[in-house]
Amino acid sequence: MKYKIIKPFALGGIFFYLLSALWAYLQIGFINESDSTIGYVTNFKYKYSRSINQGYYHYHRHRLMYYPIVTFTDKKDQKRIFTSSLGSSPSPYDIGQQVKVLYNDSTAKISDFRTLWSGIIFIAFMGTIFSAIGFYLPYFLAKHSENYRMNLLNNKRHKRKHKYKILRKNKRK
Repeated sequence: MKYKIIKPFALGGIFFYLLSALWAYLQIGFINESDSTIGYVTNFKYKYSRSINQGYYHYHRHRLMYYPIVTFTDKKDQKRIFTSSLGSSPSPYDIGQQVKVLYNDSTAKISDFRTLWSGIIFIAFMGTIFSAIGFYLPYFLAKHSENYRMNLLNNKRHKRKHKYKILRKNKRK
């Protein structure tokens, strides 16, 4: 059975997998080399999400996104403030809530699974989708095409007749 891969999707899937592996490698390096402390959510940065176009009726549906602003004190007793790069609606944090913070000289992040790994998981998922379309879909279509079914059916009939002849010869002996 011959089938051709869909090259743009296959290459896109490989690209997304490599991108997620690189991002995970950099994230693990950040986690291993950063210091940890406790910070407090002091405020939120508010942004509206983009509008949604639904069919004939175009209307703007804005969703308010909350990006927590976190204050913490580093090892040098300097007060540092950063805004999380991951926002959501509704916010998973409250003002005054304690959060674990990972930081180095240039970057600070809230240390939870969602903040650290959700982007990487999303990119890897996109790699899975593109790879499935690029590699598996042509195989699946070739396997389930009419010609394949007919060839398979003919081969099975041929094997049955052949097995029957072998069994008949063995019974004669």
